[in-house]
Amino acid sequence: MKILVYIPARGGSKRIPRKNIRLFAGKPLLARAIEQAKTVRFADRVVVDTDSEEIAAVAKKYGAEVPFLRPKRLAGDRAQVADALLCLLARLKKEEGYAPEHLVVLQTTSPLRELRDIEACWKLMQETDADTVLTVAPTHPRLYHLDRRGNIILANKRAVPSTNIQAWPPAYLLNGCFVYILKTAAFLKQRKVIMKNTKAIICDKWRSVDLDSPEEWVAAEFLFRHREEIGRDLEQFGRMHSPRAPMAKDFDGWNEVKKRTHAELPRLYTVREIWWCRFGVNIGTEQDGRGTNFLRPAVILRGFGADACLVVPLTTSARVHPLRVSVGVVEGCEARANLSQLRIVDTRRLVEKVGFLRKEVFADMRKAAKGLL
Repeated sequence: MKILVYIPARGGSKRIPRKNIRLFAGKPLLARAIEQAKTVRFADRVVVDTDSEEIAAVAKKYGAEVPFLRPKRLAGDRAQVADALLCLLARLKKEEGYAPEHLVVLQTTSPLRELRDIEACWKLMQETDADTVLTVAPTHPRLYHLDRRGNIILANKRAVPSTNIQAWPPAYLLNGCFVYILKTAAFLKQRKVIMKNTKAIICDKWRSVDLDSPEEWVAAEFLFRHREEIGRDLEQFGRMHSPRAPMAKDFDGWNEVKKRTHAELPRLYTVREIWWCRFGVNIGTEQDGRGTNFLRPAVILRGFGADACLVVPLTTSARVHPLRVSVGVVEGCEARANLSQLRIVDTRRLVEKVGFLRKEVFADMRKAAKGLL
């Protein structure tokens, strides 16, 4: 299988002069992308596409190919990567007889991209019917713009009555992107990078910088130099805040939670949501064996009207079990869904909503649970 890593690097950047060959943490920005591309185990070529002789020289110095220079008509401020890539593919086929089956597009402006991001995209491409796999980062679900008078206008209007972030489905933003992987045949037909069947890998928000201004450059260099320290701190934070059964002493406003739990009003919920849920014989009297009230995180698998729902408890146990499905609810935590504890609960046991399970993970969970229903 022929897989081409394509690195676009035109000259003429105005907001950050000579951006692609400017030193980033002591090395040309382009060089970092090339060195990373050369570690991609499934690729057979690394090509830099540029209109600049100077950028081409740097690219060759660090081990990339520059088979031709990009035409000037595709090197202006309004130039689209898709058009430049189509031009390169046509020349490679005509002059070398080279026609890759997949394209891996790596932007130089994503210096905090990691090899694991590329490999995760490739894995998703292999396991699904996607024509494009790209990367995104979490963002706030409510997006605003300003009108001519400076008033804020909600851009992504939805019929969600609450302004609380927990009431909205998770939102994501293209993060540069770190990675695009394209099926060449589909790309040649649709002639655009984001195609009809596009799937995404979610990346860390803190790493999702796109170098487009001096402020972003300075901030990215700081993050890059301290990335290992930040990673360790986040890993430790993840271990401290993994899903678990929080005890009464851990939960803010426990008495108020108990009042809400005992209330006659049913909870409003939808499938895929993750809730703190009270388990046990009677509402309000569950015990963990030590005489302490507790909650557990659970995914809502199916609803039965307003009064009951089918839930799957989550655990952070690392023990292997045939009825446990890895769901990765929290960064740094190998959370699992306990299908062996699948149960119908009164919706009054749903205490606090904490988020959603990703659609593809939820689909896997429902498939695994199907044989038990």
